[in-house]
Amino acid sequence: MKLDKQFCMKSLEDLGFQKLETEYGTFIKLPLFDALRFSMIVGSSFINNSVGTTLKGRSEVFIHRAIFKLNSLTYSPGLFGRNIEGYLAEGNSFLQLNKKFPEIFRGDFKYILVKEIGKDERSNVEESLFLHFRKLFEDNSDKEYLNPNNIILFKLYPKGTNLEPFFEYLVSIYFNRKGFVTENQVPWFQQKYNLKGKMINGGIPDFSAFKFSFLSLLAKEGLFSEGMPIEEFGLLFLKQQGKGNNEDYNYEFKLGEAKISKSSKPQILKQLTQYNEAGLANELFGIIPDEINGFENFGLINFNEGLEYVSKTVSDLDDDLRNKDDLWIKIYVKAILLSNLCINEVIKIIKEHVNKTEVKSEDLLTFLIESNDEEFVKLIKNGIYK
Repeated sequence: MKLDKQFCMKSLEDLGFQKLETEYGTFIKLPLFDALRFSMIVGSSFINNSVGTTLKGRSEVFIHRAIFKLNSLTYSPGLFGRNIEGYLAEGNSFLQLNKKFPEIFRGDFKYILVKEIGKDERSNVEESLFLHFRKLFEDNSDKEYLNPNNIILFKLYPKGTNLEPFFEYLVSIYFNRKGFVTENQVPWFQQKYNLKGKMINGGIPDFSAFKFSFLSLLAKEGLFSEGMPIEEFGLLFLKQQGKGNNEDYNYEFKLGEAKISKSSKPQILKQLTQYNEAGLANELFGIIPDEINGFENFGLINFNEGLEYVSKTVSDLDDDLRNKDDLWIKIYVKAILLSNLCINEVIKIIKEHVNKTEVKSEDLLTFLIESNDEEFVKLIKNGIYK
């Protein structure tokens, strides 16, 4: 299988996105939220300035799952920050990015430009493309696909060596369309950890698709109506409130590990085996574009003829840990939901809850843990849909 520009363009067309052939280049036309998802997962930058702006890695909250740290929470600044005195401060929430780069979040459509980077070619091409398209747009202001604010630069290196995140994106769309929340670079535990008296090697899984019980309340209140990346809970301020439904959600958890070639299949098997020891995921799978033969105990996703998923279910699950993880995901999502409110409002809310004059990260966590779910959701709704 040749992992080249043609493969990437066809994969995007197969998802239903339009290929736009113009005299200035070939683009893939995406609706706004699909484009934001692409940047979130693949890491491709909007060329809205000379260095570009990516949405990937902006919403970090936890770097470890609580079940691997004796059910304690290890907060990581990202979504919210800390000032020099250690107090809660503005971070990289999408609300904040919308203030800094509103042009990224505006418009009905965005356009992916696939740029092949040659073996000896410099990769920092954002500035030259920004200047190039800015000039073209000045002369052709009726062509929105020439506006650099609307262009996502998708770099492609020789032999597709940087395509793992692109595979994760394709798999994410597959599970989103089946109603799952997804995440790449999954919080797990990076070192060895002690799980019920057994030392297990950690790591960072490439991909997860999951559902959790808190979704039932979010769906009922119109805050969840379709599968999406977990970061998108921080984009509700851009969406209209849904009608709400009474769908009942239970904990499901799937884990995937991606590589660009079947030569890495032994490494994937080793990692999936390690992740399986936790007893969390009811499905684990490798994501290998050119592999035909599956795993004995795990599933496989390949792209030989579009996305094909051969699933295998794990029966040896730890229900106690899965229940605890269900709770952890709720706390995680609450943090992301809270980022739809301006930081001053967030600090005010937490101050009232913990009865303090200043707010630190531990106070944020206390609020997320202790807040009543129904009251929390109403607070978010009232803050967004005033």
